[in-house]
Amino acid sequence: MDARSGGMLAALETPAGELCVGLMDGQKLRPMVWPAGFLARLDPLELLDADGAVVAHGGQYLVVFGGYLSPRPSATTQSGAFYVQSYEVSEAPGSPAAI
Repeated sequence: MDARSGGMLAALETPAGELCVGLMDGQKLRPMVWPAGFLARLDPLELLDADGAVVAHGGQYLVVFGGYLSPRPSATTQSGAFYVQSYEVSEAPGSPAAI
């Protein structure tokens, strides 16, 4: 498990009625498994670390490091998820601050 990914922090309801907090890749939400203790708050969307500190807001670009694993039979997504081991809040590629 050694990969890098990135996208805008977003949350969508799954067909099973559960909330999935992940990273948007164009029009598709990529599911993330966040580190132990991480939580999400809604309205507005915020990602909190294990200490309860806000580490990102909805719409912010994150670069995450970890790896992609196939789903377990009980997983809510059929395509697997990216297991986040570490992250950086960053500028989106192509944004004026990133150039």
